[in-house]
Amino acid sequence: MPKVYYTLSEGEKIILQNYNVWCEGISGWTDQLILTNYRIIHLHFNIWGIFKKIYNIKLEDITHVIIGHDKNENKQLVVFHNGDGSAFTFPDLKARTVKIWKMAIEDRFTENADLFDYDYYQNLTDDNLEKIYRQNERSKKTEMTGKAILGDIAKNVIKSGKINPMGVAQGIAKTGYKFSSNTSDYYDSDDSFKTLFKDEFEDIGNEFREALGLGRKTTRREKKEEDMDAIFEAQRRNLQKEILLKKKAMQDLDKNASKEKESTNPNGGKPGIDEQIAIVKKLKELLDCGAITQEEFEKKKKEVMSL
Repeated sequence: MPKVYYTLSEGEKIILQNYNVWCEGISGWTDQLILTNYRIIHLHFNIWGIFKKIYNIKLEDITHVIIGHDKNENKQLVVFHNGDGSAFTFPDLKARTVKIWKMAIEDRFTENADLFDYDYYQNLTDDNLEKIYRQNERSKKTEMTGKAILGDIAKNVIKSGKINPMGVAQGIAKTGYKFSSNTSDYYDSDDSFKTLFKDEFEDIGNEFREALGLGRKTTRREKKEEDMDAIFEAQRRNLQKEILLKKKAMQDLDKNASKEKESTNPNGGKPGIDEQIAIVKKLKELLDCGAITQEEFEKKKKEVMSL
């Protein structure tokens, strides 16, 4: 069982965390950074992985957060607090990781802070974006393959000169054999040697183009990063829409509960069991459609039953 170096206070929840973080002026790539709804927890370890110290940055002490650069021009998260600044670089060196951390800290100061939870930010990590990217690429390749198959069938039919059902059947059979033997060509892994070598050659080609004063070409790696950035923004917008819908659903529920309480209990007495059951049923509907979490359901249910 892994050793725990900190404890969360009552009501404190982990929002985001990263391992093998580098903190400027303090550590190598050995530290751990945790964001909760109350503070930033910085666990410092030495190069042998031995725990040395814990640093706490209270959210109320944070004045602002920016994305800066370390001496190697890697993007880093810079947190200003109590007249001081702490700079963190993340192991994947991805700009999006720094962006998520900046966004998560700033979200703590918004009216919807309680709705931005751990799962929300996990949906924006590169691991999740990579899955969406691969699904999109597979869909594109499937669509392209479908068009290519239809084109090949037409070519085979025309080439055979048999413009009849038998000719079409033979064209389909011939095309099907060709594509079944080359299926892997349409679903190459992004991490294949072929792809890696292609990236290297594209970089070398761009160096020559720049030396000759010609414009550089967008490499496959750069195109993927552009696509990943676009997926990130689309995912963020969709998640925020869900957050707002969830908030509205909870507000409507509270409003309806208040109305029912007033209509059935004009003197402010405790609502009857039928009214309580009706409210809990509405809560269950919100839970089933994903508008609220199990934890939120249990909390609201407890509030209703204690009215």
